[in-house]
Amino acid sequence: MNRMRTLLLVVGCALVATGCMSPKGDDATQKRAAVHEMRSDTLAKLYAIEPYAQTRIKESVGYAVFSNVGVNLLLLSTGSGYGVVKD
Repeated sequence: MNRMRTLLLVVGCALVATGCMSPKGDDATQKRAAVHEMRSDTLAKLYAIEPYAQTRIKESVGYAVFSNVGVNLLLLSTGSGYGVVKD
């Protein structure tokens, strides 16, 4: 009984953690704006670390920016995320 309770707790935590990984917002417009904000923030951080990346991205056919989170609890491993592709 104790093992079953522990297993259910672990699985429940994993499901909650993966369910929390979606763009913030109540409707599609707000979620889209949150994804675009994440893209801008991520690209700004990349350009600060590697300035030449900005030239490479401008010259490219397209690029993608993703937010990804993995949860590892004992033997259970999950992943979730969202992103945007620009062509």
